Amino acid sequence: FAWVGKGFESSVVFVRILAAGYFFGIVSGIASSMTAGLGKTMLDRNYGLLVAVVNIFAIVIGAVLFGPVGVAVGTSFSLIVGAMYFIVAFHRTMNISTRRIANIFVKPVSICAAGALFAREIIHALYPMSFSRTGAAVSLFVALFLDLVIVISALLALKVLDSYDIGIIRRIVQKIAAFFQPKHGKQASSE
Repeated sequence: FAWVGKGFESSVVFVRILAAGYFFGIVSGIASSMTAGLGKTMLDRNYGLLVAVVNIFAIVIGAVLFGPVGVAVGTSFSLIVGAMYFIVAFHRTMNISTRRIANIFVKPVSICAAGALFAREIIHALYPMSFSRTGAAVSLFVALFLDLVIVISALLALKVLDSYDIGIIRRIVQKIAAFFQPKHGKQASSE
């Protein structure tokens, strides 16, 4: 947390706890966009109500048992419960087998999780650098770059990506490469 200054060290626990709930929220968010586009907004309504009700009970119980950390656990728990409900309800509504979705979902998530664990280890190995803002930025950039290379390589090796996905990656790489190309502007005339 070198880039935000001193005093934020205690927030690490809360960020880690809430990240689990928000991860599931992001995963179910894709299905939420699809159902909204199809006019099946009752799933989003039910999801929102379920999360709100579960959250109230979970944070009260968490606060009583564990204090502020319990509030974070309760919030994360309610987001995970809501996301699980939404994913199951989405599959039933869209008549998509859960097994098919698991086949599509498990490989990429496993690969990304492995890449994230690797990036975490890189960040820990580079920890001595993180005592300055520049060092922290460099260690974060190195970890994210290596994570990106590992994840994309694994996705390609395991043939998780289709031709459309590969085309998107190529366009992104081309844009990044073009950004770092020297700019050839108008040259001054020698008249």
